[in-house]
Amino acid sequence: MSTRGKRLDSIEDQRDRALDRRMRGWSNDELLFHALYGFGPERLCGELPPRLEYTLFGIKITITSEWESEEHKTCKSKE
Repeated sequence: MSTRGKRLDSIEDQRDRALDRRMRGWSNDELLFHALYGFGPERLCGELPPRLEYTLFGIKITITSEWESEEHKTCKSKE
């Protein structure tokens, strides 16, 4: 493997370790949200996540978000 390839692997490993540290203590819902959307729910701040469409093995999968209740629309910071 070239030096450039080793450096890239090192950078990716560092990024993965940082993400692992950040995700410690997340609830199952938070982990699932991150798995679906690629970012944490704290980034939404009152907005719905984007509509997502996937096609796997010829099956079209659409994820459309909606609020469960009005109280969930507010921005809740984790402090």
